[in-house]
Amino acid sequence: MRRLEANAEQARRITDDTTYRIWRLYMAGSAHGFRSGRLNVYQTLLAKPLHGESRLPLTREDWYRCLQ
Repeated sequence: MRRLEANAEQARRITDDTTYRIWRLYMAGSAHGFRSGRLNVYQTLLAKPLHGESRLPLTREDWYRCLQ
């Protein structure tokens, strides 16, 4: 949110004032949600299997092993 506010003039040039204010509200609400523990982020990786196999590592540990 600080970066958005620090670049408010540029953001308003790119879009209109209503959109800028909506994004400020969204960012403030998100920050509050994370601080209060009421908002989380979940990351999901989806893959279309080829012949019944995705060939993707199944766990985070498997991912790290592949990177070595």
